[in-house]
Amino acid sequence: MSWAVTVLLSLLMMLGFFLMLYSAARFIQSKKFFSFIPKAIVETVRPKEERFKGQYVLG
Repeated sequence: MSWAVTVLLSLLMMLGFFLMLYSAARFIQSKKFFSFIPKAIVETVRPKEERFKGQYVLG
């Protein structure tokens, strides 16, 4: 019985880590959170259509 609890808690922990990574990636890509950065720096950063190969396959 204790192995079932261990497996369940391990899966919940992995889900928690995945959600933290996903939310951090979404937070970084949002431009409204970086409004304090000077406009000159924002203008020099070029937006990329595809950040890595297969990006749209993952969602």
